[in-house]
Order: sequence, then structure tokens, then C-alpha cells
Amino acid sequence: MSNGQHLDIADKPTGLKKLSEVPGVEGLCTAIRGAVDEASFILDPDDGLTITEAASEDDMKRCADILFTSRTRGSQAMRVVDRFLGQLIAHHSMKNDCTWAESIETLGLCHSDGRSLRSLSKLPRIVERLDNEVLMLPDLTTKHFDQATSYQMPESHEDREKWNERVKEILVEASENPTEKGSGWVGQKMKALQKEFGIETGKQKSKDETLRQLSELSYMLMNWTDKEFEDRGYQKSVVTDHYQHLMDDALLRNLITCPDDPIQFVPFWEKKGKTS
Repeated sequence: MSNGQHLDIADKPTGLKKLSEVPGVEGLCTAIRGAVDEASFILDPDDGLTITEAASEDDMKRCADILFTSRTRGSQAMRVVDRFLGQLIAHHSMKNDCTWAESIETLGLCHSDGRSLRSLSKLPRIVERLDNEVLMLPDLTTKHFDQATSYQMPESHEDREKWNERVKEILVEASENPTEKGSGWVGQKMKALQKEFGIETGKQKSKDETLRQLSELSYMLMNWTDKEFEDRGYQKSVVTDHYQHLMDDALLRNLITCPDDPIQFVPFWEKKGKTS
């Protein structure tokens, strides 16, 4: 696709398939609706999560817990739930004038290993950067959207509009063949897009340095208490942001691997001794 060619999502030959029509998605949303306060939350797999003024802090915590425990039901259902979670975190953050990381902790979603915090921190970024039309693209995963929103954007409003159109084109192309054009392919396209817009990316860390720093930050997030962070003069949210940036870089460069769908993930200790 040439740089000057504009691709409208509506021009896709196959058209868009509503997420509510994907097997299992509407059933999952129905189950979630029955577990949360209907006066506080409106869940639509195609349009996202609407949070009403009636939603209290306790309502949001309960909703967050229900959504979090619903994340491992297949990649298409999971991406719908991830969107709901991203909207809930973003709403809570704006309402309470706090960071996304602080909202994740307040909503009871922060797990001690730091991985859940890193995983969840990308969700509000995704729903804030991508519009509804893009988030409805069929067959993509949360990791596609994560890669498409992980890169520094141009500063000017005019360039950002052009940038967003190019990102949309990349994701439309990925949705046409998501198996071959996975999140790694999207990441490479985003790198090329940065060069196209003249965005400096800085010198890349070595593999050893990246993994060492990830190990150090992971140790802090796993072992330090909130009081230890405070006593040592570090903000947990800042450490988490550094961890997320390094993890995204390591995933993009294939220094480590992480499955798109956690339901298919097999821990290394369970792989031992298995034969193909």
C-alpha cells in the first residue's frame, strides 16, 4: 500500500463482522451483565463499556474483578473484555485524577508479580488512542492493538491525524491475514511509520542489558512492599512504567515470547519432559 493511498475500513471487500456475532462473545457479555450492577454499567461488545453516574467505587471494583476473571476465554472474547477493562481503568483514573497504574491498584487488579500491572496498563492506552471503528476490526488480538499504540506519536495535531490514518491502514491490513500479520508484523510497520514521520527512536539497548534491567525491575515489583517503595524514594507507578516499556521492547525484538491467548499458554515447568 503506498503512502498516499487512503484505505477506508468500509472498503474492505469482506466488510466488518460485528464482534457481537462472534461465537461466545454475546454469551459472555450476557453473563457479565448479570453479575454487575445494571444501573451502573452498560456493556456492548460492539460499542464498549458505558459507566453511568450511579457507579460507586465499590461497583467499579466489583466490575473490575468480574472482567479480570473473564479474560481467559479465547482471543476474540478476551479482546472485548480487555476493551471493557481499559475503559473502566481510564474512567476511574479520570474521575479520581490519578494515573492508570494507581487506578489498577485501587481497583484491586494489581498482582504482586508485576506482570498483570504491565498487561493491564496498556488497555486504557489502547481505548484512548484507537477509535471504535478500529477496535471493531475482526480477528485481531489485544497484542495487535498494543503494538499499534506503543509508539511515540508526532507532536503536531496535523501530523497526528495523518499518523492515526496510517495506523488504521496497518490494522486493516493485519485483519485481512492476522495469522501471518501478527503483533510482530504490526510492530515492524510501526517502526517504519516512525521513520516516515521523522521520529527519533534513540539507541537500542543490547539484549543482555534489556533482560538484566527487566530482571531488576521485576524483582522490585515482586518483592518490595508499598512502604519499601516509599522509604527508598521510588514511585511504584514509575517503576511499572519502566518495566512496561522494556517488556514491550523485549517482546517486539523477540527477546522473550508471550502468547496472544493465555488459554493456550503452557508454563516452562510443564513443558519439561514433553515430546512432540
